[in-house]
Amino acid sequence: MYTREATNFIEQSAGTPFFLYLSHTFPHAPHFADPEFAGSSAAGVYGDTIEDLDRSVGRVLDTLEKSGVLDNTLIIITNDNGGSFLGDAGSLRGRKGDTWEGGMRVPGIFYWRGNLSPDSVSDGMAMQIDVLPTVLNLAGIAPPADRVIDGKDIWPMLQGGGSPHEVLFYISQYTGVAQAVRNARFKYHDRGPAKQYDMFYPAVPFVISAFSQPMLTDLHNDRESYDLRNLYPNITDDLSRRLKEFRARMADDPRGFKSIGSEQMRSQ
Repeated sequence: MYTREATNFIEQSAGTPFFLYLSHTFPHAPHFADPEFAGSSAAGVYGDTIEDLDRSVGRVLDTLEKSGVLDNTLIIITNDNGGSFLGDAGSLRGRKGDTWEGGMRVPGIFYWRGNLSPDSVSDGMAMQIDVLPTVLNLAGIAPPADRVIDGKDIWPMLQGGGSPHEVLFYISQYTGVAQAVRNARFKYHDRGPAKQYDMFYPAVPFVISAFSQPMLTDLHNDRESYDLRNLYPNITDDLSRRLKEFRARMADDPRGFKSIGSEQMRSQ
Protein backbone atom coordinates (compact mmCIF):
# COMPACT_ATOMS: atom_id res chain seq x y z
CA MET A 1 0.00 0.00 0.00
CA TYR A 2 2.80 2.42 0.87
CA THR A 3 4.60 1.59 -2.36
CA ARG A 4 1.47 1.90 -4.48
CA GLU A 5 0.67 5.34 -3.09
CA ALA A 6 4.30 6.43 -3.54
CA THR A 7 4.48 5.32 -7.17
CA ASN A 8 1.12 6.92 -7.92
CA PHE A 9 2.39 10.18 -6.43
CA ILE A 10 5.55 10.05 -8.56
CA GLU A 11 3.57 9.45 -11.74
CA GLN A 12 1.23 12.36 -10.93
CA SER A 13 4.08 14.72 -9.94
CA ALA A 14 6.73 13.89 -12.51
CA GLY A 15 6.12 17.09 -14.49
CA THR A 16 6.94 19.38 -11.56
CA PRO A 17 9.51 19.45 -8.72
CA PHE A 18 8.37 17.18 -5.89
CA PHE A 19 9.43 15.82 -2.51
CA LEU A 20 8.43 12.32 -1.46
CA TYR A 21 8.93 11.03 2.09
CA LEU A 22 8.24 7.28 2.13
CA SER A 23 8.43 5.80 5.64
CA HIS A 24 7.60 2.10 5.78
CA THR A 25 6.42 0.67 9.10
CA PHE A 26 8.58 -2.40 8.41
CA PRO A 27 11.00 -3.75 9.44
CA HIS A 28 9.52 -2.64 12.77
CA ALA A 29 8.01 -5.48 14.84
CA PRO A 30 5.73 -7.32 14.41
CA HIS A 31 7.24 -8.50 11.15
CA PHE A 32 5.26 -9.66 8.15
CA ALA A 33 6.35 -10.27 4.59
CA ASP A 34 4.41 -10.95 1.43
CA PRO A 35 3.91 -14.73 1.03
CA GLU A 36 6.05 -14.47 -2.09
CA PHE A 37 9.05 -13.81 0.15
CA ALA A 38 8.33 -16.31 2.92
CA GLY A 39 11.50 -18.28 3.60
CA SER A 40 13.45 -16.29 1.02
CA SER A 41 16.25 -15.24 3.37
CA ALA A 42 18.59 -16.79 5.93
CA ALA A 43 17.39 -14.30 8.58
CA GLY A 44 13.90 -15.65 9.29
CA VAL A 45 10.82 -13.48 8.99
CA TYR A 46 12.91 -10.35 9.66
CA GLY A 47 15.06 -11.11 6.62
CA ASP A 48 11.99 -11.94 4.56
CA THR A 49 10.58 -8.52 5.44
CA ILE A 50 13.81 -6.87 4.27
CA GLU A 51 13.58 -8.75 0.97
CA ASP A 52 10.03 -7.45 0.56
CA LEU A 53 11.19 -3.93 1.41
CA ASP A 54 13.93 -4.22 -1.20
CA ARG A 55 11.31 -5.01 -3.83
CA SER A 56 9.46 -1.85 -2.79
CA VAL A 57 12.60 0.25 -3.32
CA GLY A 58 13.03 -1.33 -6.74
CA ARG A 59 9.48 -0.44 -7.74
CA VAL A 60 10.01 3.18 -6.69
CA LEU A 61 13.23 3.39 -8.72
CA ASP A 62 11.54 1.80 -11.74
CA THR A 63 8.72 4.35 -11.51
CA LEU A 64 11.19 7.24 -11.35
CA GLU A 65 12.94 5.93 -14.46
CA LYS A 66 9.74 5.27 -16.40
CA SER A 67 8.53 8.77 -15.50
CA GLY A 68 11.74 10.26 -16.89
CA VAL A 69 12.90 11.88 -13.64
CA LEU A 70 15.42 9.40 -12.23
CA ASP A 71 18.44 11.41 -13.40
CA ASN A 72 17.04 14.54 -11.74
CA THR A 73 16.14 12.93 -8.40
CA LEU A 74 18.24 12.54 -5.26
CA ILE A 75 17.28 9.32 -3.48
CA ILE A 76 18.13 8.86 0.20
CA ILE A 77 17.66 5.51 1.93
CA THR A 78 18.16 5.27 5.68
CA ASN A 79 16.29 4.29 8.85
CA ASP A 80 15.35 5.86 12.14
CA ASN A 81 17.50 3.90 14.60
CA GLY A 82 20.18 1.25 14.87
CA GLY A 83 19.73 -2.51 14.84
CA SER A 84 16.66 -4.03 16.45
CA PHE A 85 16.87 -7.07 18.69
CA LEU A 86 15.90 -9.26 15.74
CA GLY A 87 18.33 -7.50 13.43
CA ASP A 88 22.11 -7.37 13.35
CA ALA A 89 24.23 -4.40 14.36
CA GLY A 90 27.39 -6.19 13.29
CA SER A 91 30.36 -5.35 15.50
CA LEU A 92 28.68 -2.32 17.06
CA ARG A 93 27.70 -2.29 20.72
CA GLY A 94 24.05 -1.91 21.67
CA ARG A 95 20.68 -2.05 19.99
CA LYS A 96 17.73 0.15 19.19
CA GLY A 97 16.73 2.28 22.17
CA ASP A 98 20.14 3.12 23.56
CA THR A 99 22.85 5.60 22.64
CA TRP A 100 25.63 3.13 21.94
CA GLU A 101 26.63 3.03 18.29
CA GLY A 102 24.56 -0.10 17.65
CA GLY A 103 21.45 1.75 18.77
CA MET A 104 22.11 4.93 16.81
CA ARG A 105 24.32 4.31 13.79
CA VAL A 106 22.43 3.46 10.60
CA PRO A 107 23.18 2.94 6.91
CA GLY A 108 22.86 6.01 4.74
CA ILE A 109 22.60 5.50 0.98
CA PHE A 110 22.57 8.54 -1.31
CA TYR A 111 21.89 7.94 -5.00
CA TRP A 112 21.79 10.53 -7.75
CA ARG A 113 22.85 9.25 -11.13
CA GLY A 114 25.36 11.55 -12.79
CA ASN A 115 25.85 13.65 -9.64
CA LEU A 116 27.31 11.23 -7.10
CA SER A 117 30.13 8.80 -7.85
CA PRO A 118 28.98 5.16 -7.89
CA ASP A 119 30.39 2.92 -5.13
CA SER A 120 31.94 5.87 -3.26
CA VAL A 121 32.00 5.63 0.53
CA SER A 122 32.30 8.34 3.19
CA ASP A 123 33.15 7.76 6.82
CA GLY A 124 32.49 11.39 7.76
CA MET A 125 30.19 12.18 10.67
CA ALA A 126 26.60 12.98 9.73
CA MET A 127 23.10 12.65 11.15
CA GLN A 128 19.59 12.72 9.78
CA ILE A 129 19.40 16.31 11.02
CA ASP A 130 21.65 17.06 8.02
CA VAL A 131 19.06 15.97 5.45
CA LEU A 132 16.99 19.16 5.80
CA PRO A 133 19.75 21.73 5.14
CA THR A 134 21.26 19.53 2.43
CA VAL A 135 18.10 19.14 0.36
CA LEU A 136 17.11 22.77 0.90
CA ASN A 137 20.48 23.90 -0.44
CA LEU A 138 20.18 21.64 -3.48
CA ALA A 139 16.69 23.01 -4.13
CA GLY A 140 17.85 26.61 -3.74
CA ILE A 141 15.60 27.20 -0.73
CA ALA A 142 16.73 29.16 2.34
CA PRO A 143 16.31 27.31 5.65
CA PRO A 144 13.83 28.66 8.22
CA ALA A 145 15.25 31.66 10.06
CA ASP A 146 13.01 31.48 13.15
CA ARG A 147 14.52 28.36 14.71
CA VAL A 148 17.82 26.67 15.47
CA ILE A 149 18.89 24.32 12.67
CA ASP A 150 21.35 21.83 14.16
CA GLY A 151 21.97 20.04 10.87
CA LYS A 152 24.52 21.06 8.25
CA ASP A 153 24.76 20.77 4.48
CA ILE A 154 26.64 17.51 3.83
CA TRP A 155 26.57 17.71 0.03
CA PRO A 156 30.32 18.55 -0.12
CA MET A 157 31.00 15.54 2.12
CA LEU A 158 29.01 13.27 -0.20
CA GLN A 159 31.23 14.43 -3.05
CA GLY A 160 34.42 13.45 -1.23
CA GLY A 161 34.93 16.22 1.33
CA GLY A 162 35.08 16.00 5.11
CA SER A 163 32.30 16.24 7.66
CA PRO A 164 31.04 19.76 8.47
CA HIS A 165 30.59 18.72 12.12
CA GLU A 166 33.11 19.04 14.92
CA VAL A 167 30.88 16.97 17.21
CA LEU A 168 27.53 15.19 17.18
CA PHE A 169 25.19 14.70 20.15
CA TYR A 170 23.24 11.54 21.02
CA ILE A 171 19.78 11.98 22.57
CA SER A 172 17.89 9.15 24.28
CA GLN A 173 14.58 8.29 22.66
CA TYR A 174 13.23 7.32 26.07
CA THR A 175 14.07 10.44 28.03
CA GLY A 176 14.98 13.19 25.58
CA VAL A 177 18.22 13.66 27.51
CA ALA A 178 21.49 14.16 25.63
CA GLN A 179 23.52 11.20 26.87
CA ALA A 180 26.62 11.30 24.68
CA VAL A 181 28.75 13.38 22.33
CA ARG A 182 31.36 12.34 19.79
CA ASN A 183 34.05 13.92 17.67
CA ALA A 184 35.72 12.28 14.70
CA ARG A 185 37.36 9.65 16.92
CA PHE A 186 36.21 9.74 20.55
CA LYS A 187 32.81 9.44 22.21
CA TYR A 188 31.92 10.59 25.71
CA HIS A 189 28.95 9.08 27.59
CA ASP A 190 27.28 10.69 30.59
CA ARG A 191 23.74 9.80 31.65
CA GLY A 192 23.07 13.33 32.87
CA PRO A 193 21.35 14.53 36.06
CA ALA A 194 19.26 11.73 37.54
CA LYS A 195 16.36 14.09 38.28
CA GLN A 196 15.71 14.39 34.53
CA TYR A 197 14.55 10.77 34.47
CA ASP A 198 11.88 10.88 37.16
CA MET A 199 8.94 11.59 34.86
CA PHE A 200 9.53 8.87 32.30
CA TYR A 201 8.21 5.36 31.90
CA PRO A 202 9.54 2.03 33.27
CA ALA A 203 12.12 1.44 30.52
CA VAL A 204 14.21 4.22 32.03
CA PRO A 205 15.92 2.14 34.78
CA PHE A 206 17.33 -0.08 32.02
CA VAL A 207 18.61 2.98 30.17
CA ILE A 208 20.15 4.46 33.30
CA SER A 209 21.90 1.22 34.24
CA ALA A 210 23.90 1.39 31.02
CA PHE A 211 25.48 4.66 32.19
CA SER A 212 26.50 4.02 35.79
CA GLN A 213 29.50 6.31 35.31
CA PRO A 214 30.91 8.64 32.66
CA MET A 215 32.90 6.90 29.94
CA LEU A 216 35.24 7.95 27.12
CA THR A 217 35.70 5.47 24.27
CA ASP A 218 37.78 5.33 21.10
CA LEU A 219 35.39 4.56 18.24
CA HIS A 220 38.32 3.57 16.01
CA ASN A 221 39.61 0.98 18.46
CA ASP A 222 36.85 -1.18 19.99
CA ARG A 223 33.13 -1.72 20.54
CA GLU A 224 32.82 1.11 23.07
CA SER A 225 34.27 -1.32 25.60
CA TYR A 226 37.05 0.53 27.41
CA ASP A 227 36.87 3.69 29.50
CA LEU A 228 39.82 5.85 28.41
CA ARG A 229 39.25 8.96 30.53
CA ASN A 230 42.55 8.47 32.33
CA LEU A 231 44.47 8.29 29.04
CA TYR A 232 42.85 11.32 27.42
CA PRO A 233 41.87 13.79 30.18
CA ASN A 234 41.93 16.82 27.87
CA ILE A 235 39.58 15.18 25.38
CA THR A 236 37.36 14.05 28.24
CA ASP A 237 37.18 17.60 29.60
CA ASP A 238 36.42 19.05 26.17
CA LEU A 239 33.64 16.62 25.27
CA SER A 240 32.06 16.67 28.74
CA ARG A 241 32.00 20.49 28.60
CA ARG A 242 30.37 20.45 25.16
CA LEU A 243 27.73 17.98 26.39
CA LYS A 244 26.89 20.10 29.44
CA GLU A 245 26.63 23.23 27.30
CA PHE A 246 24.35 21.46 24.83
CA ARG A 247 22.07 20.29 27.65
CA ALA A 248 21.93 23.83 28.98
CA ARG A 249 20.91 25.17 25.57
CA MET A 250 18.18 22.53 25.29
CA ALA A 251 16.88 23.35 28.78
CA ASP A 252 16.80 27.08 28.02
CA ASP A 253 15.15 26.71 24.61
CA PRO A 254 13.53 23.25 24.43
CA ARG A 255 11.65 23.92 21.18
CA GLY A 256 14.50 25.63 19.40
CA PHE A 257 12.61 28.72 18.22
CA LYS A 258 14.63 31.93 18.18
CA SER A 259 11.80 34.41 18.18
CA ILE A 260 9.96 33.24 21.32
CA GLY A 261 11.25 33.70 24.87
CA SER A 262 11.89 30.54 26.88
CA GLU A 263 9.32 31.46 29.56
CA GLN A 264 6.65 31.93 26.90
CA MET A 265 7.55 28.59 25.34
CA ARG A 266 7.23 26.83 28.67
CA SER A 267 3.79 28.37 29.22
CA GLN A 268 2.66 26.99 25.86
